[in-house]
Amino acid sequence: MPDSSSVLSWLLLIAFLVGCVLLLWLSRRIEPHWVSKDGQQFTCRVAELSPERGEVGPWSEARVAINGDDGLTVAVKPKLLRLPGHRSPIRVFRVVGRADSDRKGLVVYLLRGEQQMALRLPKRSRAVPMLDELADEDGPASSDAP
Repeated sequence: MPDSSSVLSWLLLIAFLVGCVLLLWLSRRIEPHWVSKDGQQFTCRVAELSPERGEVGPWSEARVAINGDDGLTVAVKPKLLRLPGHRSPIRVFRVVGRADSDRKGLVVYLLRGEQQMALRLPKRSRAVPMLDELADEDGPASSDAP
């Protein structure tokens, strides 16, 4: 009969590894999101789009602010390390369209500026009505058309 303390050690190691895998899986499922009370500033996930190659880049966390001139200011957060004195580039985009995400409870907005970008956030976010207004203003079909 094997020593019970070594069997217990192996079981604890396996339980620890399963717990780590579960936490990694949960961290991929959680959508980081914060919205100011007025819905003008929020955090979300963004991905750069390459239409000529038909690719979507990796989803990254970003801070977004709605400008007074119907544009969005987007600052993508660095993935791993924030170096002192090194800031992520701040870019300005316009909302072009909206689509539902393949993941339940999320909505995706298409942004256009110097490049194209997709912006993803929860459907129940306070920022969704603000972005919908910007998408309606910039869209080809206007509600004021005869």
